[in-house]
Amino acid sequence: MKTIVTHSLLAIVGLASAWWAWTKEDAEETPAEAVEIFECKESSFVSATLSSETQNVRLHAKGEGDGRVLWVQVDDTPKKNDGAPEQAQAAKSSTFVAGKDAQEYIAMLSPMMALRSLGQVEPELLEDLGLQDSKETLEFNCGKAAVKYTVGATAFGSPARYISPFQGTEKPSAPKASQTVYLVAGDIINQLKSAKHRLMQRDILGFDVTEVEKLKVEAQGASRTLLQRDRRDPARAQWVDASDPDRRNELFGNWVSPLHQMRVQEYLNPDQEPGENLVDSTGELIPVVQLTYLDGDGDTLGTVEMVRVGDEYYARSPATHAWVSIPNSLAKKVDEDVPTVLGIEVPAQPEESPEPATTE
Repeated sequence: MKTIVTHSLLAIVGLASAWWAWTKEDAEETPAEAVEIFECKESSFVSATLSSETQNVRLHAKGEGDGRVLWVQVDDTPKKNDGAPEQAQAAKSSTFVAGKDAQEYIAMLSPMMALRSLGQVEPELLEDLGLQDSKETLEFNCGKAAVKYTVGATAFGSPARYISPFQGTEKPSAPKASQTVYLVAGDIINQLKSAKHRLMQRDILGFDVTEVEKLKVEAQGASRTLLQRDRRDPARAQWVDASDPDRRNELFGNWVSPLHQMRVQEYLNPDQEPGENLVDSTGELIPVVQLTYLDGDGDTLGTVEMVRVGDEYYARSPATHAWVSIPNSLAKKVDEDVPTVLGIEVPAQPEESPEPATTE
């Protein structure tokens, strides 16, 4: 009978949270059952860490003021599997800059609201909530304040998760005690769990193209400044030579377009140089192009460097901070057309003399 009551309670809580999640886009107010469990102002945010037996994800802030940057470190430790290749079981670590979604994540902590509180829950029910022996924890550091929670199961019919204040590591023989349990939005946990897909800064520029009035292109000792006409209207915007703005040339627009389609594929570690992420790389680092973006006042919005090692292309900008790998197909097109954009004559390759015919 007790088990039936327990699961009935879980079903009711799960359905209530599912209903809230379904209707929250149209709701202007926080549900009446919601309770504040933690407060962290964005300026005081230090870190958020989700830990489990196979993964540790840490979103953390570095620097102060305008130099403050959000970074994410993901450490994956796959479970041992005797049948899997050794390489697949090796621990992997990656570090990357967090994008605007990370800012929105931090906003959820100001304050952090639980969908509802279940109050003090008995040990028997804690097991059904996935909290009794959970190895997954969620920790926030904000200024001098720090809180840590044990993460439990997903609520019935909803992405919401059960959490409870972390009780520390108990001895197996220690008596189980009741705990306060909260139901929180699934994104509080899932954003960190899927950080590589949901929090990574993939925009290489870090600003909108409509802000750009001029683009200075430099490569192979030559340079040309392009002007973006009608920059506020993407449908009408055109790129022309700034020294001859009344002359149309589709070449420039066709060249700039793939530049702004490129997105980050993978971050190199902050201490790595291009090519060092490759298993076998003996290729030379070759500069491709440097791009300096200027706004309407002539101020620099950002500078993007693009280089090549072998057949692999990389970029670095103020938005990425570190070197990143970029799509080879788009980067190769940009690379091949740089001489044409800059008006550089490409030296013709010498023709090979035919080998003299041999007579037998």
